[in-house]
Amino acid sequence: MVCALAVGLTASLGTVASARGIDLTPLINATRRSQLTYEASMVSADRELKSLKREQRRAARFITKVSARLTRLMSRRHEMREQRDAAGERYHLARASVEASGEPGSPYLRGPASTLRLPAIPALTPRLPLVIERHDEAASGNPIGEVVEPGRPATLEEVDGLHLTFKSQKRQTRKMERKTRHVQKVLHTKKRKVSSMRQRRRAALAQRAHSEAALKAQIQSMARLALQRAARKTRVRPGYTTPFVWPTMGRISQHYGCTGSSFSPPRGSCAHFHDGIDIVAGHAAAIRAAGVGVISYVGRNPWDRGKRAFMVVISHPGGYESLYAHVLPIRRVDVGQVVRKGQLIAFMGSTGHSTGTHLHFELRRGRTTINPLSKL
Repeated sequence: MVCALAVGLTASLGTVASARGIDLTPLINATRRSQLTYEASMVSADRELKSLKREQRRAARFITKVSARLTRLMSRRHEMREQRDAAGERYHLARASVEASGEPGSPYLRGPASTLRLPAIPALTPRLPLVIERHDEAASGNPIGEVVEPGRPATLEEVDGLHLTFKSQKRQTRKMERKTRHVQKVLHTKKRKVSSMRQRRRAALAQRAHSEAALKAQIQSMARLALQRAARKTRVRPGYTTPFVWPTMGRISQHYGCTGSSFSPPRGSCAHFHDGIDIVAGHAAAIRAAGVGVISYVGRNPWDRGKRAFMVVISHPGGYESLYAHVLPIRRVDVGQVVRKGQLIAFMGSTGHSTGTHLHFELRRGRTTINPLSKL
């Protein structure tokens, strides 16, 4: 199985405090509370970042879709404006033609032509016949039709038809402009929301970085306190090679050393180095303490990125630490608790960067990992 741990428990565990009269309980309780607080803050930031990532993906798809729609609307609006202007010009010419012919009676001849809000057209010469060119109804898309015989002035009926066409074009153009403005507003609102999400993401990243750093410091501090408590509460003296037992029974799927897993960090000549052994057994199989010691951490791994493995860390006399990762997120033991060899501490799971149910078991002494098989 693949393990995704990069745990950096770098506390100096080789020295035990000489002041044996100090009560460690208040310090351990305070450190445990701090661990829980920073872990909750870190997990909260993880959830916020994951949620923001989903929202940003949805927003990006929405913006792409609406932007394409807006482009089509803008093009259509431009076409409709041109059609409106063309209809207005034809109506203006027809009106001028009727006025020049002196034929009264059209209600659309009342008032000056400037009320139509059309651009001014060149003055027409009264001596010339004022006519309307023939327009192809299918080509122009005019639902009413503007067929006028060439070489004669426009009639009142034709002016009425052109006026209705012009009004219809104006209504459709206004409707299209309202629709375009609405889509522009929707797009602007979504872009502002994306900008707000970027600010939230920066805040969540800062919160996560602060919580991770603080939690790592608290784990290291607790490791020192746990070593002191282990030395006091057990009969095993520092410097003695603590005997360890198997934490669970199962099949070893990955050994200590160089590995092909891309989740493992590089070390020495190895492109990827596995710091422990992976043991495969059934889901929720019992995991027991490999030796007597004190729990120094129970929770999500702050050294992980993305998916975080749930783990238990035990400090043992002699400066040893054992780590049990990818377990189910159940707090079977508490930080500061003294555990016996073989005591139940967790259940096998597949949390974090894992391809299946297994236990990642790791042994350390100070800054150095040890092949667990050499101590079992």
